[in-house]
Amino acid sequence: MVLEHENHTLGALKLQNHIDKAYEKNCRRLEICSRVLYPNPNIKKNFYKFWWSQELDYLKQASINSNRLWLAAGKPRSGPIFNDRQSCRKRLRDEQRNETSSYTNALHDALIRKKGPTFWKCWRSKFTTSSRCMEVDGCTDSAVIADNFSN
Repeated sequence: MVLEHENHTLGALKLQNHIDKAYEKNCRRLEICSRVLYPNPNIKKNFYKFWWSQELDYLKQASINSNRLWLAAGKPRSGPIFNDRQSCRKRLRDEQRNETSSYTNALHDALIRKKGPTFWKCWRSKFTTSSRCMEVDGCTDSAVIADNFSN
C-alpha cells in the first residue's frame, strides 16, 4: 500500500514538473512575441528609421571604430586617421539627410500599416517641421518683430 502511494506521489510530481516546464516555455514564447509585436513605449517616435539598412549598420560601426582610433591617436586635426573619421561621419549624415528627401518602398509600407490618426501622426513626424518661432522678446506680431530686428 505504501509503495502504491509513493508511486502515485512520484507520478504526480513528474506531471507537475512537466506542467511547470511547459508553462515556463510558453511564458518565454509569449514574452518574445510581445517584444516583437509591441515595441517599448518609452522609445522616441523617430527611433525606428525606415531608411536604415544593414549597410548603414556596418557604416555606423566603421564610424565608431574610426572615432575610437582618432581618440586613441590624440585627436589629430589632419592626416589619414582624421580623414577616415570625417569620411565615415559624412556618409552617415548624408544618409540621414536623404531620409527626408527620398520616398522609399519601406516608407510606403510603414505608412500603409498605420490606420487613421496613427497614419497622420507618423506622416507629420516624418515630413513636418515644428521649428517655427512664434514669439520674440514677448512679441508675437511679425511686423513688430521685424521692426525691432531692423532697429
